Amino acid sequence: MAIKCGNARTIPSVVCYKENECVVGTDAKKAPGKYIKSTINEAKRYIGLDFDSPEVQRDMKTASYDVVDDGRNRPVFEVIFLFLSLSLLLVCSQVRPNIHHPSTAVQTPGR
Repeated sequence: MAIKCGNARTIPSVVCYKENECVVGTDAKKAPGKYIKSTINEAKRYIGLDFDSPEVQRDMKTASYDVVDDGRNRPVFEVIFLFLSLSLLLVCSQVRPNIHHPSTAVQTPGR
């Protein structure tokens, strides 16, 4: 898998929500400090975890963004500037359009 834009060859793990756009990967890492509370990194580590799990509770102490319970014991991310709570699925889906998977490429059989 690779990012469609830029020279990086990794799956992006940072998503930054600005006033009117969502920035992913290296550009999100470069976002100015005013977006610190709306920059979510490594959201995928929460997949399959309950809000009250030791891993989530530990990470909440050091994360620059707020992680809250969605009422069903699932972690969601609270983005301060838009006053939104973003589900794990939504944040991870922001990364998906920026990834190209080699298995989706059309291949011509060799002759």
